[in-house]
Amino acid sequence: MYQHCRESNILSKHQYGYRLKTSTEKTAFNLLNEIYDALNKRIIVGGLFCNLKKALYCVDHGILLSKFKFYGTRGKLLGLIKTYLEDRYKKVQINVKN
Repeated sequence: MYQHCRESNILSKHQYGYRLKTSTEKTAFNLLNEIYDALNKRIIVGGLFCNLKKALYCVDHGILLSKFKFYGTRGKLLGLIKTYLEDRYKKVQINVKN
């Protein structure tokens, strides 16, 4: 999948996750560099940060699958992704001992 995304030029140059030779440190460095450049030019800087830790639970899986198809994902890989997304649920079990 990574190879397909790379060869099809799907990922933005600003996409650091799941890519070779990138890291959260590089992301943080680039963000801070942009902020410092703006401040040096006396430009007002603001930020909005979102926690996307549980993003998979918030995305409509039908839309996500259609995006995969749009970007050329087909066959067994698409089937694998579809079965991964189907019938997902969370279960919390607490064993209380008296």
